[in-house]
Amino acid sequence: MPRRNLLLCFDAFGTLFSPHPSVAEQYISIARRYGLQNLSIARVQASFDKALSAQMRTHPNYGKASGMTSRMWWAHVVHDTLIPFAPRDQPSLPFHMPVNLAHKLVDRFATRDGYRIAHPSLPSLLTTLKSNPNSPFHRVVIGVITNSDDRVPGVLASLGFNVSPLRYGSPPIDTTPMNPPSECPPPHQVDFHCMSYDVGAGKPSRAIFDAAESLAAEVVSYEASVSEAGCDPAAAARDKTPLSEVLPVADSESTSWLKVYVGDEFEKDVVGSMAAGWNAVFVKRADEVKGAGDFKMRDLKECKEASVEEVFPPSSAEVPVALRAEGVDVFVRWLAR
Repeated sequence: MPRRNLLLCFDAFGTLFSPHPSVAEQYISIARRYGLQNLSIARVQASFDKALSAQMRTHPNYGKASGMTSRMWWAHVVHDTLIPFAPRDQPSLPFHMPVNLAHKLVDRFATRDGYRIAHPSLPSLLTTLKSNPNSPFHRVVIGVITNSDDRVPGVLASLGFNVSPLRYGSPPIDTTPMNPPSECPPPHQVDFHCMSYDVGAGKPSRAIFDAAESLAAEVVSYEASVSEAGCDPAAAARDKTPLSEVLPVADSESTSWLKVYVGDEFEKDVVGSMAAGWNAVFVKRADEVKGAGDFKMRDLKECKEASVEEVFPPSSAEVPVALRAEGVDVFVRWLAR
């Protein structure tokens, strides 16, 4: 049986990285520097949830249709979260939030300062997965599918991932100049970003998963272009399919692709991806699994010695498989064996 290609995509927030410490704790830490008092984690979290929900209703999709940048959108969330805690020497007069306070928090959550990576080994594990000459996969394309704004690529880069600039709706990656080969770009650990901010639809909608498949086809073309220029960004030791033989990811009759989506929310990530024809990996400990009910998922602990073909057989292209793993690093390590 010929080796399949692998299209492996991850959720971002909560899967590849998470706020650390909590959002409320970080808001409190910065706000106190500007004189705000009577702050508690519970009260600030409740105020944040309220402000976030209101902003999403008033200006959906992080304000893109309203002509706002995501930075402006989040500044409004910060303001509305913290204004109830602002001091008022004269209660009849409005209090204006210090401009620098909003900017400070928006900047913080646009970089590694506001987050912790799911596991320090993840970037190197993705490199191993893509370059292993004994891999069961002919080709590996790795992407991010997330209900988020345009900060995600920058956050991932600041956390140590080598990320491609390719995102949905952006121009194809420029492959010039590619010579001499000594100047070839290093292989990307994340080949593309598919964000609801760009697509205009989020999980569990099939539209965002279909958009990711179109990006994967662009990655294949990019790899072929740089390979023709004397580079191989994926793995120099492995044979690559000529560009003339490359077919769309969605064309399952002509090209065999194993599509796997990894996330931490049951309805959006597991149900959504499987409805779109992807296999799903739910990264939750057993005691954290909620909302799944009687939904049947295999546990990676029970099949960690099994091969990829045994866990995700060719039939999974028609009947997707759901797998639960203790963590995203645990799954990637198993996949990259």
